[in-house]
Amino acid sequence: MEAQGSVLRKQLLLLLYMYLGYSGFMLLKTSISVISPELVAEGLITKTEWGTILAWSTVGAILGKLLSGVAADKMGGKWTFTLGLSVTTGGVFLFGMNSSALAFSIIFFITLCAKSAGWPSMAKLIGNWYCPTQYGRVWGVLSTSSRVGTITALFVLGALLNILSWRQTLWVAGGIGILLVCASFFLITEKPPFSVKSEGEKPDEEEEDHPLKGTSLKEALLIFAKSGRVWLISISMMGLTILWDFLDFLPLYLKESLKISSADAASITMAFPAGALISVLLGGYFFDKLPRKTVPNLIGAFLALAVICLTLMILLSNFGMSERGLVVSNAICLFIFGFCVSPAYYLPMSIFSIKFGGPHSGILIALLDVAGFGATVPFKIVGGRLADQDGGWEKFFTLLIVIAFISMLVTYQFLRGEAKVDKGS
Repeated sequence: MEAQGSVLRKQLLLLLYMYLGYSGFMLLKTSISVISPELVAEGLITKTEWGTILAWSTVGAILGKLLSGVAADKMGGKWTFTLGLSVTTGGVFLFGMNSSALAFSIIFFITLCAKSAGWPSMAKLIGNWYCPTQYGRVWGVLSTSSRVGTITALFVLGALLNILSWRQTLWVAGGIGILLVCASFFLITEKPPFSVKSEGEKPDEEEEDHPLKGTSLKEALLIFAKSGRVWLISISMMGLTILWDFLDFLPLYLKESLKISSADAASITMAFPAGALISVLLGGYFFDKLPRKTVPNLIGAFLALAVICLTLMILLSNFGMSERGLVVSNAICLFIFGFCVSPAYYLPMSIFSIKFGGPHSGILIALLDVAGFGATVPFKIVGGRLADQDGGWEKFFTLLIVIAFISMLVTYQFLRGEAKVDKGS
């Protein structure tokens, strides 16, 4: 009993450290989206240039996923996590010291390249410290850290824009990043002591009888490339990541469509990650507990509701509502949208990567993220240009709704296949 208590305590502490660290990753990333309306208002960039900046930052994220996936498998989760958080923090400081669209593009490229280290490095740490039956709940909890970081950035940093300049707001975010880098360096442990593993509480993924045990990186990549399951979840992630990165355009959309301040737009945007925060935590529990045949229907229904929310948002202005009614209605739609998209975005890919990837889970989860981020590059370029046109936001939402519908169909098909695999194993 004493040994079990020690293992549980160490697992909970590691979960806390990863939670705080990944919240920091997301706070730092979102801080730049929060101040984007100020950049447009000051004439430093246009909406088209903002879309281009987002696109280049996504290219950086793609490169970062590839590098950090390999790094996590080779160097381990702790060092990949700490180094990524350090460079992300430095990038936010540098962003606040510049004024040109070119500089913003280069710095955000580097920042998101480093930020990409968070998920692959946590995949390695989770594989080292937790049992497969705990994956859904652990990923569910950690996925809420992403939303906590985003909500904190939108609420706290958005409020700071009322009293500080956008540069000073970014420097506050960077200060928080420095504290979290120190915590990651001193508090995270790569693997549990041997005595902990000997109690049978944590089967190490590389000690399990996994089909990819002993394979080289090249061999694993070939297996991934030939797997229909990998291709299906990759297509799913392409659509879902676009839906998720809609968040980067939200402050601009809300400020212009509702004619409100940047701080108020950030506050309303917070409804999106708030809904996600609740659903992904519940989703992790249900992924572990619900029958596998039930999960596809549940996630499919959620994504169908997300399509309805997007449709309603673009039609709200036609309902003759008051300004207050439009604000509240948009917030409700965003809350439901975040609630519905998050479980599909976070959990299937994360759990599948550890189970299917095994000793190569770091690079697999990175590749799936790369597929998702790769799809957002053209979307952000096109989306920024659409938003700059007359009636551009309606065209923007039409494109987003089509992508949401396709994502619903593909994700449902993937989860049905996984339910059959789990039933047969």
